[in-house]
Amino acid sequence: MIDSFFIEFNKLLKCNESSTRISDCFNILLPNSNKPREYFLKNEEIYVFGDPIVSGQLSDSLLIEKYQNTLNVEEFARSINGSFLLIIYNKFEKKLCIINDRFASCPFYFYKLNEGSIVGSNNFRRLLKYKGNYGININSSTIFEFIYFRKLFGTKTFENEILYMDSASIIHVGVNSVDIHKYWNPDYTNNIDDDGKLIDRLSSVLSKSVDAYTSDNSNCALLLSGGIDSRAILAASNDSLTTCITTAQSKNNEYAVAREVADYFNKRHFYIERPDNIFDKELFDAIDITGGMQVFNECQFLGHKDYFPKDLDTFLTGYGLDILLTDLYLPTIKNTVFDLPVMHSKIMPINGDIIKLFINKSKYRLKTSDPFSIVKDEKKSDLYDYLYSEIEGNINRGTSLGAEGYKLWEYLNTNNLSRHYSYPMIMSIRTFAHCRIPAFDNDLFNISIDMNYKHKLNSNIYLRTLNKLNPGLMNIRNANTNMKAGWSAEQQTYLKYMYYVLDKLGIKDMPRYPGWKDRTWGMPYNIIAKSKKITNLVNKLSASERLMDLGYVDMDKVSRMIEQHHRREHDHAVLINLLLTIDEALK
Repeated sequence: MIDSFFIEFNKLLKCNESSTRISDCFNILLPNSNKPREYFLKNEEIYVFGDPIVSGQLSDSLLIEKYQNTLNVEEFARSINGSFLLIIYNKFEKKLCIINDRFASCPFYFYKLNEGSIVGSNNFRRLLKYKGNYGININSSTIFEFIYFRKLFGTKTFENEILYMDSASIIHVGVNSVDIHKYWNPDYTNNIDDDGKLIDRLSSVLSKSVDAYTSDNSNCALLLSGGIDSRAILAASNDSLTTCITTAQSKNNEYAVAREVADYFNKRHFYIERPDNIFDKELFDAIDITGGMQVFNECQFLGHKDYFPKDLDTFLTGYGLDILLTDLYLPTIKNTVFDLPVMHSKIMPINGDIIKLFINKSKYRLKTSDPFSIVKDEKKSDLYDYLYSEIEGNINRGTSLGAEGYKLWEYLNTNNLSRHYSYPMIMSIRTFAHCRIPAFDNDLFNISIDMNYKHKLNSNIYLRTLNKLNPGLMNIRNANTNMKAGWSAEQQTYLKYMYYVLDKLGIKDMPRYPGWKDRTWGMPYNIIAKSKKITNLVNKLSASERLMDLGYVDMDKVSRMIEQHHRREHDHAVLINLLLTIDEALK
């Protein structure tokens, strides 16, 4: 089982009686890079996970000072920026307080033993194993939500009584009470209409965030791809980053563009070739990291520890910037002209039933296979009704915060960002090093909330902001398109048409649109095809008792789907990896 920590309130009381430090009752099994920092006040012990930012600095001393000088814990929590989980125990009052950030970036799972005690962990499966002593109640409908959307919404988990700690929340535990409440909620009633002011504000906030996340003078390196988000960190940085690292399948197009970006800034640049078949060895650790509620193959950096330079212990990433600042998950439509896809999108109208539209058009839903194709015919209607009910509940919560239309759609995408299907990439880095995410900044989140869909459509404001921060950097091509990164989507469309015409005229030396082999990550298909171990596990899925016990999975359909995949009639790799994740997580 992957390194983790585990806390039980009743045991803290026993430590309290014996005058033992509560960390001795924590059962902490974490790598040194992610162990909590411990601080001891007169009657309290404070355990700090992650990277809380106070007054623009990574400083635990400022954090403790802020805590001591703030009248109440809610006011204190609202004043903290960054990525963090804080555990505070008052030995005199026998009270436990747990606080997380506005992104839930340090996952924490818990359940109530009774009215006055909780058990919690950052590892769902560790908590599930403990709860086995009291009885486990698996929610099979929630598991289908995971199959359909590749993530879960809200705070539910696969087990009915184990919850995911909601973002911007405080858990208060006393001898006879457990209280859970939000200390902050997004306000969707604000709007920014002035593009110039928005660009100025975004460029300032992005620069301040990068400065803050590098303010402790750690040995930081940037995980640099050939795309936009990681170079945005360089554009906003104050030269505190001296090293960049690029990982790719080979020294391909992704690497070549990243190298060009690093050279532009005169940065030390390391290339790490992605090892083959990493999940032969790391599969079960990946399942532990995700808890089975995010697909295992998103743990992209497991098995990479020995490949990174030894003098580096902290890594920055551009993760999340595209989610917050672009139309990545807005409902957009790409048209084609002369059978060529255009580079710019138009927004899809939200008319009528937004819940149904979200179920049918959410961009991260499982699209490479029909999730209902493995479901018993008589169960399909009930499962659809469950999806509808769950999205409706989240829609209602967003509406209560003032969100409507496209902002309501955005609420579904950005609430509890750590539950996004791709977040295991971050968690896999944290198994051996610090990983910091400048996108996880309170002010930047507020900007994202205040932006309207036109600002995000085709990365409008984001690209204009980066062009302002460093126009020379944005003249370097984007590895996702092989066109200048600073060009608008419309400009890229016109250029693509020109390339098409020149190609038809026999002029063949035009820039090539990147394929899978040009990317950082390989195809999901190869995770199965190149691994005998995973192939053997896949072949056992059609007889899985865990899948059978869900009650709605048609095992004959699963068997036919796997056979179809092996015969290369259809690539079902994403669905198969989802089923494999579930099967292993529930063992």
